[in-house]
Amino acid sequence: MPLSGPHSAFEIGAIREIVPSGQLRTTYAQEKARTHAAGLIGPPLGGLLYGLGRAAPFVVDASPS
Repeated sequence: MPLSGPHSAFEIGAIREIVPSGQLRTTYAQEKARTHAAGLIGPPLGGLLYGLGRAAPFVVDASPS
């Protein structure tokens, strides 16, 4: 789910502080692409894990990345 409201404003401000101005467009594009990809892939992956077992999504979520 894309960020909205105060989270989005915080995200934009934080990115502006960290990333050089010449790289802002690329950084924003990459961040939005990651957010949308997670929104597209996450629900089906969660359904697949739930199909394997009711605890599977929680075990995967709790495992260290």
